[in-house]
Amino acid sequence: PALKAFGEKWAHDPLVMDQWFTIQVSRPQPDVLERVKYLMQHPAFSIKNPNKVRALVGAFAQNRVNFHRLDGKGYALLADVVIELNRLNPEIAARLITPLTRWQRFD
Repeated sequence: PALKAFGEKWAHDPLVMDQWFTIQVSRPQPDVLERVKYLMQHPAFSIKNPNKVRALVGAFAQNRVNFHRLDGKGYALLADVVIELNRLNPEIAARLITPLTRWQRFD
């Protein structure tokens, strides 16, 4: 309820909304992957806006607990986003895969 109310109150401020996205997907709780998918449908999110993509998907990819899930669903989500984003903004798509280059730390 508090996050929803905050989002409604600050929906007019893009920078605040970027932080609002980031804070929700940076936590270690197991529901974060589903939260990312839900927030990708939020009116304040646009796959065409690099700041929004970094705030939501980029922040999720930095979430060591949820991105590197044993079931691989974090990687699958990133792959789907990168494939879609590559048509719109290849540079941002390429930057999103940076966390995959650090796999030795988790092997």
